[in-house]
Amino acid sequence: MKTVKVNKSELITALRNNQDRHRATYMLALTNWQVKVIKALTDAASDAQARKAFKVDFDLPKPVSYSDEYERAIGMLKMHVEDTIELDLAEYRQYIQDDWGWKHHFTASTSQYLGN
Repeated sequence: MKTVKVNKSELITALRNNQDRHRATYMLALTNWQVKVIKALTDAASDAQARKAFKVDFDLPKPVSYSDEYERAIGMLKMHVEDTIELDLAEYRQYIQDDWGWKHHFTASTSQYLGN
């Protein structure tokens, strides 16, 4: 099977659900990132005030959200005039299985803040 036809409203629902999970993961990672950054800076400031040696070099990359990618896909679907959409394998993988080209980068940018 090279393509599959899906109901437009069901596809939009699937994308919204995937987006909701994406946002929840991102927000948790962002909150935990903020806590880690503030702690690292507070510890460094405390050490500086105590005239202790300290290291300011820490690697805490900010998590990245790809929520706009979902919005773009949903917006395109809303503009589609027919009730069915034909998806190829790559589109099915992205929209239904939530396996986007950026998924690896998203997982890498959030995993250190999620305790996974």
